[in-house]
Amino acid sequence: MDILNIVIIILVILIIIVLFVIMYQNLDRRHNRRRYGGCKGTRWGCCPDGITVRDDSEGTNCVSSVGGCKGTRYGCCPDSNEARRDQWGSNCYKTKQYYK
Repeated sequence: MDILNIVIIILVILIIIVLFVIMYQNLDRRHNRRRYGGCKGTRWGCCPDGITVRDDSEGTNCVSSVGGCKGTRYGCCPDSNEARRDQWGSNCYKTKQYYK
């Protein structure tokens, strides 16, 4: 074998190695592709429970893991265990007389 044949064989082997490396990198990229769904795929993410989607940037629809009226954002309606939806308690039937 002369030198030219040896050089050609070495070049072919190097080309094959480079092709395998390129193919492996492409397979690895496709396998590790980030998928956006769940909490990361929503506009404001999820509530602390990791399941419920936030309705707004403040997460006003999120339920706190702390129980009772202290576990709500605005407390409860007067003489009730129903959570107030806002600071004025607009959803409370008796609240209007307390928060005018």
